[in-house]
Amino acid sequence: MEKKVVNRTRNKEVKFRLTEKELENLNQKISKSKMSKQKFFEKLIDEKEILVIEDLPKLILELNRIGINLNQLTKKVNSEEKLGVFKKIDLNKDLKTNSDALKSILSTLKDIFNIN
Repeated sequence: MEKKVVNRTRNKEVKFRLTEKELENLNQKISKSKMSKQKFFEKLIDEKEILVIEDLPKLILELNRIGINLNQLTKKVNSEEKLGVFKKIDLNKDLKTNSDALKSILSTLKDIFNIN
């Protein structure tokens, strides 16, 4: 019994065989991409590469935390006119730590997206 396809742009069907492991890997990649199988293969054919960042929610959360820390530190420095020398040193260390973490994350993102 053959399906009748009328007035469709995509009227060609492709079938191929996979091992159980290959199918499992394919389904995981499709699931991680948050696309339908159809869309996944369209993008694969058109763009030749599908970028999936597995820990993107964790990365976004970490960036958010760093941003909050930087905002809190900046507010603290700006709100207290007479900070002691040791307090300023502590705040500067905290700012440097957060700034370094942010630079590391940005560097990783540049590598992932091939940005110079």
